[in-house]
Order: sequence, then C-alpha cells, then structure tokens
Amino acid sequence: MNTHFSDPNDSDSDNDVISDGAEVTTYGTNPSSIDTDGDGYNDPTEILSGSNPLLGASVPGATHIARVLGADAAEGLDLTGNFLYAFNVGTPGAAGLIHDANFTADTAPGISVDAPNEIGFWNNPDFGANAADNALEFVFQSIRWADLGNGDPAKRSVKVNLANLVPGRQYKLQLLFGEACCPSRTFDLHVEGTEVISDFVTRVVQGGYPMPGAGSAMVHTFTATDSTLNVVLDGGTTSTVSNPGNDPNAILSGVTLEELTMPVPIEITSVSIVPGGIKLDFRGTPGHTYSVDWAPDLATWEEVNDNLVPNGSGDATWTDTDINRVGPGAFRGFYKLRDPTP
Repeated sequence: MNTHFSDPNDSDSDNDVISDGAEVTTYGTNPSSIDTDGDGYNDPTEILSGSNPLLGASVPGATHIARVLGADAAEGLDLTGNFLYAFNVGTPGAAGLIHDANFTADTAPGISVDAPNEIGFWNNPDFGANAADNALEFVFQSIRWADLGNGDPAKRSVKVNLANLVPGRQYKLQLLFGEACCPSRTFDLHVEGTEVISDFVTRVVQGGYPMPGAGSAMVHTFTATDSTLNVVLDGGTTSTVSNPGNDPNAILSGVTLEELTMPVPIEITSVSIVPGGIKLDFRGTPGHTYSVDWAPDLATWEEVNDNLVPNGSGDATWTDTDINRVGPGAFRGFYKLRDPTP
C-alpha cells in the first residue's frame, strides 16, 4: 500500500487483468497504473506483444495484439484520427461516435461482412460509465462467427471486404473481439491473402472469460496495394495444425480502418509563368502547413506565404502575384519551400 500505492482490498488495483502480485513480482510494472511507462500502450498489451512495459521507447509493432480495457487513450485501441470505416459487427447495428470513430452498422456502404452465424447479445462487457465506454460496450456485445466444421467451405471463416482504399496510402486496421464462452478458441488473421497473425487465443489476449472489463483486438498497419481490403479470419491453417485441440471457430465484434498520414518529403515540383504571376507546384505531407520564402539574392529571405497546406494526395499550388516580385520591372528572385515546425 505504501510502496506501490495499490489497494490491499483489490487484487487488481488498476483493472488491467494482471494481478497486483504479478505486476510487482513478475513484470515489475506499476499495479496502480495500466500504462507504467506512459507510452500510450497498456501494460498487458506490451507484455502480450513482446515490447517492454517499463521503457517508453519500446512499443508494440505495426502489427500486434492488444488487450482492450476501454475506449480512452492507453486502453488498447486507437480511436482518434481519420477513419474510413468504423462499424459494429452484428444485429444491434450502429453504436455511434466513440472519440473520432463513428461506429455504423456493418451494412453501411463499402462494407461487406460474410459470416454464417450471428449472436446479437453474446457478451456483456462493462468498460466504465462514460459515454465512450458505453458505446464501446455496445460494439463488444455482438458477434458474427464461423463454423470450421461446416460442410460448406464458404461458412468456415469470417470474411470482411472494405472498398474505397487508395493504393499506396497507409492504413491501420483494428479487429475487435469479445470472448464470452470458449477458453480454447484460436484462429488466424489473413490480410490480402497473407497470414499476418497466427494462433490468436481470445481468452489469453482478453485475460480470461467471461471478462466484463476487457476485450481483445488485432492491430495491423499496412500500405494498400489496391482499392479493396480483403480480410479473412479462420482456424483452418496454423491454429489447427499446431494446436489440434483448439476451438477453431473465428468470431468478430467490430472493425475500424483508419487512414494514416504518411510524411512526404517536401519539394517544389514545377514553376511556370501564368497571367499575372508565377505559379509554383509543391509536394508535402497531406494536411501539414508549410511556408514559402523569397529572396532576390539567395541571402536575404522573407516569408511570403505561411499557410500552404497540401491536399489529401500531398499536392499544393500557390501563385505569387505580388508586383514587387513578379510585376513589370522585377529582375529576378528565388523561392524556398520550408517546414516551419521546429
């Protein structure tokens, strides 16, 4: 109590589904904080993913598994950013806005979920009392699931297809699971035909079953190679071969797909004379603000535009119409594109 500031009447003071005793004696983590090193990833997620929960510079990789403890920062999910899709899987339908992610039903445009079975009130999660946690509970309540033993091969997996991706752009996929019954459920994740996570055991990642205060997630960051994302969850490959006693029937509770902003090297791509001025075309990181400087001699620079923002493709255009630089009698000048961020 005095050393670790934990609650002697609660075996799991921070409710991260790691006992206080294990945090102190096994992992060396703080039993009164879900994120000991403050890097934005909760301690069980780091332990499960192989990063160091005591070192802020050590974080889970672009593809990792996560224990979900709620909707807020460091609770397992990334729900801030620009989401192309966020949806609840199953009949309860839309869950609404959770931070920046607006969870629709899985029948919204661009979404295709193919699974043979569905349970609308499968799980009874309790992440907390705030509005975001309550909405996330709604998402983790239902599942669609596959039956590997079905005679129809089409019913042996859960398939998700998402349209409208931009090839070459980077995305983060999060698949959400709430386990209510089955300690040996084990399955794999395939993205674009490649297995990226194998032997995912919902009970282990969640921390037990049923576990009202926790769920689990698969996280996969990738660069789109075409306009449609193809996701398959099944237990018919690695899972059944390496662990033949497992329950190989995949489940799914929710999905998010976030469009990530990738840094783009800045450059002036072209310069042309147009009526009334000089037109400059630029490349840079989408949404980032750049400045344009001008000098008559490459030595005495002045800022002439401090609000150049590339579009979603990273392109921007600005035309200099100042008569002192481009008007009659102007001799010569030089332009420089600059990132004003320190």
